[in-house]
Amino acid sequence: MINLKDLKDILGVEVAFKLSEPMEFAGNLKNGESALKRINLVLTQTFDVIGPLRQLIINVGERRIIILNYRENLIGVVASKENNVEDIKRYIYEKREEAEEVEVEEEEEEEEIEITVEQKILEPQIVDKIEEIASQYLGYFSLDIVSNIIDDSDIDRNNPTKDQVLEVTYSLKNAASLIIGPSKAEKLEEEILKIIKEKG
Repeated sequence: MINLKDLKDILGVEVAFKLSEPMEFAGNLKNGESALKRINLVLTQTFDVIGPLRQLIINVGERRIIILNYRENLIGVVASKENNVEDIKRYIYEKREEAEEVEVEEEEEEEEIEITVEQKILEPQIVDKIEEIASQYLGYFSLDIVSNIIDDSDIDRNNPTKDQVLEVTYSLKNAASLIIGPSKAEKLEEEILKIIKEKG
């Protein structure tokens, strides 16, 4: 199996990951296991529509998610636009060939799909609304908890993306469950998700 840490360090990418069970990753990936499950879910839905692919490149802002088929496993990286896609593909394919102990032959042209993801921007007031809902459930604790979660996130209060708001909501639910219990924390999350749906 390919060494994910070597893949990350040698190529200088942010994260290297494997989507096949057991899912693994090397690098700094927020909510690592759940993030991989979300990526895997999106891929499964994509494959249901267009069929399995040998390689998939998703552009998200200044980053790329590159996923390749490695000996019936899906190996991927989160890289910046500065990382050379061909270097990444070459490294993974060469490691695959070494593992299979076959002679290096010129590969047939493979189907490649490149997707650019437009991140949906929500109204700035959505953050204020999250704080308002949190105060109803958490009372005195809400300001500190919400402020800490927002400070620790990448959210842009003036131009929050839907993904950023969902990430803050997920973190807030986890923090709230320790204070008010899981069931009330889920209700808090449901109220925020309802607002996100209405605004987004």
